[in-house]
Amino acid sequence: MRRFRDLGFEIMATQGTKNYLDRLGVPAKRVYKVNEGQPSIVDHINTGDIVLLINTPLGKKSQYDDYAMRRAAITHK
Repeated sequence: MRRFRDLGFEIMATQGTKNYLDRLGVPAKRVYKVNEGQPSIVDHINTGDIVLLINTPLGKKSQYDDYAMRRAAITHK
């Protein structure tokens, strides 16, 4: 992630990933999952704020969010 930041990318992450990146010293802007609030990560994908998506799914609970993110990324590539 540091390399992406060094290339000029702004890192955006949902809370769990942001916590992990914080521990590594990688700054990231927190974004909401689909069911957490607005604007959600899907909103950011749809508006073009996110141009590269790295999805780190964890467990069955995230399946809906994972699908919504991938669908938006495919639609707005």
